[in-house]
Amino acid sequence: MRTLADFQITSHIPFVLVFFLSIYMNFYEMTILVGLVVFFSVLYHLGEEERNVFSYIDNVTSCSLSMYGNVQLFYSPSAFILCTNLSLGMTALFFFAIGYRKDCEQYYNMLHPIALHIVPSVWSGIVVVFQKPFFV
Repeated sequence: MRTLADFQITSHIPFVLVFFLSIYMNFYEMTILVGLVVFFSVLYHLGEEERNVFSYIDNVTSCSLSMYGNVQLFYSPSAFILCTNLSLGMTALFFFAIGYRKDCEQYYNMLHPIALHIVPSVWSGIVVVFQKPFFV
């Protein structure tokens, strides 16, 4: 079992900040999505990435957040925000895909927290600050 000080766990802190920012900004759909991602992702990583019910729920919640971000791309308020969010989303997608390659396993503990926790949390934060919720 991982400790709470492990980078796989502490790399969720930016998501927690987005969670509270989304509450402050009344962006409650992001609050729900990010809250679910943090809860199930931390459970998954505390169990050292064992395949169980938490791993499957983590996949569903993180894919849901990603799909939400992809839909928000169509409502970007400027070309700069669109390009920024698109590059963050593509970075996360790239590292998600190579994470399944056997020859990349040795880099998992370094790449996964950065590319699949920190990068998507920045993406989510940009959506909260610069875009509007779909459900008001």
